[in-house]
Amino acid sequence: MDDLPAASVPTELGESGVAKLNNLVVDVFARDLRQGQSRLATSCVMVFVALDAPDGKPTAVPSWLPRDADERRLQSSAQELLALSRGMEQLVGTRDVQSV
Repeated sequence: MDDLPAASVPTELGESGVAKLNNLVVDVFARDLRQGQSRLATSCVMVFVALDAPDGKPTAVPSWLPRDADERRLQSSAQELLALSRGMEQLVGTRDVQSV
């Protein structure tokens, strides 16, 4: 058996400098150890807020600009995933907890 991992988690910067946020696009790939084939298991966007020292208040970060078509697709994907996430937050926020 080769030394390839059963899972990999590549992470790329999807956007930065927007409202003091850094958005990292995370893809999780699972690998079938018998056949050696990988597949995308899940994706997400992790949002980090830059804080200044010593006050710990949000602070601006340098903007990241995509340099090529792949990075533009990555940025677009991050923006789409964040929009979906915001929609889910609103949907969950409107649910009546008593009815669950």
